[in-house]
Amino acid sequence: MQRIAFIGAGGITFAHKKAFLQHPSQLSVAGIADPNLDAATKLAAELGKGIPVFADYKEMLASIKDRMDGVVITTPHFLHLPMASDVLNSGLPALVEKPVCCNTEELRLLHSLEKPGALCSSRTNATLRSRRELD
Repeated sequence: MQRIAFIGAGGITFAHKKAFLQHPSQLSVAGIADPNLDAATKLAAELGKGIPVFADYKEMLASIKDRMDGVVITTPHFLHLPMASDVLNSGLPALVEKPVCCNTEELRLLHSLEKPGALCSSRTNATLRSRRELD
């Protein structure tokens, strides 16, 4: 079973929530971080019992990293670079909602932090196509 944490509890997170609810024997939620604790708490209640919530994703990484196999980032685009960098630097893989970054320079920086399978995007877009050019 993969233990996944969420950074972000609004917007597009509903699509990821659906996948978790459809595959309870394969996926579990290790924690949820969102500055909006009401949204994080609501999502946690919808996904299971006893899921810890955090207002700060860095606190979540520090507190429960050993109970996570990966992180899904579903925050506004401009936050993807610092959050994905922190996740990758912690040694965890990150699934980043599209677009992965806001520009090719940011993508180059994330690419330099990657390890095999450590970063991917859920959908194709122009930034992801630019990433392929880096290989």
